[in-house]
Amino acid sequence: MRAQRWLAAWAITLLIAGCGFQPRGLVSVPEALQRVSLQGNNSSRVYQALEKRLRINGIDVVSAVGGARYQIRLYSEGFKRRAASLNTRGKTEEFELRANLSFEIFNADNSSVTGPLDISTEQTYHYDENNINAMQAEEELLRGEMRNNLASQVIRRYLSLATGDAS
Repeated sequence: MRAQRWLAAWAITLLIAGCGFQPRGLVSVPEALQRVSLQGNNSSRVYQALEKRLRINGIDVVSAVGGARYQIRLYSEGFKRRAASLNTRGKTEEFELRANLSFEIFNADNSSVTGPLDISTEQTYHYDENNINAMQAEEELLRGEMRNNLASQVIRRYLSLATGDAS
């Protein structure tokens, strides 16, 4: 009985691996891109999200500029919230969140390989004025998702260096 369970678990593992399944956020990273220097405001939540996602993908993040072939420099980030729609009483019914990030990728010679880049992401959510605490929690959750989205976009740009399609 124990051997059958082990065999079944092993078979499931082979099936999952055979179909190309990878946990979300994990990508195949070429050897030349497995170490990067990350520069910016390290107390920024976008910086922290990017650093975490780089590490999850097996990319060694170093702080020394000369410690890697490439350097990602985060310049500025911003979050804006605006009313997206109003109800018949003139009260906000939906909010739109917009996050943006400016960054650039440099090679070991300190030459820009991408030029300055601006990326953004948006989310809209329904606002219930009768449940302020839940709305604040939902907005913070959405902001976290948006930070992760920005981090994923930066990683995709970084990994595009392997194919020479960085622009």
